[in-house]
Amino acid sequence: MIIIIGSGMAGLACAQRLAAAGLSPVVLDKGRGIGGRVATRRVGDLQFDHGAQYVNANGAGFAAELGRLSVEGWQDGRGRTHSVGVPGMSAIPKALGAGLDIRQGVQVTRLQQDGDGWRVEAGCAVLRAARVVVTVPAPQVAGLLGAGHPLVANLAPVRLAPCLTLMAAVAASAPFHRPAGCR
Repeated sequence: MIIIIGSGMAGLACAQRLAAAGLSPVVLDKGRGIGGRVATRRVGDLQFDHGAQYVNANGAGFAAELGRLSVEGWQDGRGRTHSVGVPGMSAIPKALGAGLDIRQGVQVTRLQQDGDGWRVEAGCAVLRAARVVVTVPAPQVAGLLGAGHPLVANLAPVRLAPCLTLMAAVAASAPFHRPAGCR
């Protein structure tokens, strides 16, 4: 068994490639929905894309993948296409995850090498895997492998930039101010 921890874009892309090679990966994710930072939150009749606002294809493979998904794109004036999921950003990971074995609400708490494979602890459950792919943010890896694992030391220089998201709904027109001379 091959286990992928994290159902964000990296985990889903990895699972797709493994499935295309004839393997049967299992994707584990602690969240209620897949997609990681490519997410849509619904509150009543409202919908907020509170993670990535859009995605860009830097390679031909991802561009082709976006072409088969339900996305809309626009040019930014510099020749770059930005794509958004329809009806929300979560449409992209949902389409990428179609047909994959994705288990949500499963929080992996520990990874441990076990002979030729891995012991994956998730709550009271213990899974065995020949291979494990970890796609969680770098700061979370130490909690899975332990601070002394060599991978943790290799990931130490990785820094994440903080980001804030404000989700707001107004009942009236948005109060935008246009600078003088703009229409």
